[in-house]
Amino acid sequence: MFGKANKPSPIDSLIGAGSAIEGNITFTGGLRIDGQVKGNVKATGSKPGTLVISAYVTCPDITKTVTPDLKAPGKSKLLYIDLAGGRNRLGGSALAQVFGQVGDRSPDLDDPELLTRTFNAVQDLVSDELLLAGHDRSDGGLVTTLLEMAFAGNCGIDIDLGKQSDTIASLFSEELGLVIEYLPTEESKIFSMLDKAAVPYQVIGTTAVEKRIVISLRTPNSELRTVLDSDMRVLRDIWEETSHQLDLMQRNPENIREERKNIYDRTGPSFVIPFRPKQTADELFCSTAKPKVAIIREEGSNGDREMVSAFFLAGFEPWDVTVTDLLEGRITLDQFRGTAFVGGFSYADVPASAQGAAASLRFH
Repeated sequence: MFGKANKPSPIDSLIGAGSAIEGNITFTGGLRIDGQVKGNVKATGSKPGTLVISAYVTCPDITKTVTPDLKAPGKSKLLYIDLAGGRNRLGGSALAQVFGQVGDRSPDLDDPELLTRTFNAVQDLVSDELLLAGHDRSDGGLVTTLLEMAFAGNCGIDIDLGKQSDTIASLFSEELGLVIEYLPTEESKIFSMLDKAAVPYQVIGTTAVEKRIVISLRTPNSELRTVLDSDMRVLRDIWEETSHQLDLMQRNPENIREERKNIYDRTGPSFVIPFRPKQTADELFCSTAKPKVAIIREEGSNGDREMVSAFFLAGFEPWDVTVTDLLEGRITLDQFRGTAFVGGFSYADVPASAQGAAASLRFH
């Protein structure tokens, strides 16, 4: 993981991409949970030790972002960037776990310099507003990446992955890579920028208004083989089944079943602001008697700066308060008129992180 002498390492690639690594690289211990969930059904789970590396990178313009949901069904194309050099190792993959296996070869970062070049090239594409959507190849492999983009975009896709020597591995390998959506009018610019950065790419298909998923590939003798042809809504319903079953255990089952029925063939949200926002009056900014509000954050919190800004613009006096400040007595809440807890991923979302975060407050 840390590389060999005189050769770039994964850490080097992150630094080259402008990222910073947190001082402590944490190995979390294993976790086993035994207990009763409902009735006589016993839930048992285990989690092996996990390596957690926290990375930070600057965001020069928060208005230039790319999300995974497909934006222009029927108009756009999809481009695939493979960072594994054609390798499709299945060790440790979700597919292997489904069949009760581990595998003998797991994905790896074989070319750190390629990762750095790709990151920087994609950042340039984002900065020039040439991309509509993007999603990494991760849990579940390339097929899951494509499906999730279509699910979120509420549309269909028509994919041709080209020649593949191993159908299963090409679809389910969790090697490094990404898929981006773009308009054909921007194709020459995108190709030119990727070529200049020596980043490999492949146009693999188009989006579709019809909510149907069609994924094909070609055998070594160039025979076209369709491996998936199904209604997107049916596949999305299957994909959401696990979350649905968990929701049934945690919330009103009648409401959950109604929700599932209503979102089967969902439409996109339509946001409307029923008023014209106005700038905050100068007298509120200049006031010396603003209500003080504590914005509480913890390791892994995000959105705290946005929360501070919102309260400030509303005429409050927001204070940045960490849980450590409270635990060590550097500040108390009795001086504030209100508190706001921001969201995020406590302790990098390691097993039992929520219990740890709650305990730090309850038992001090």
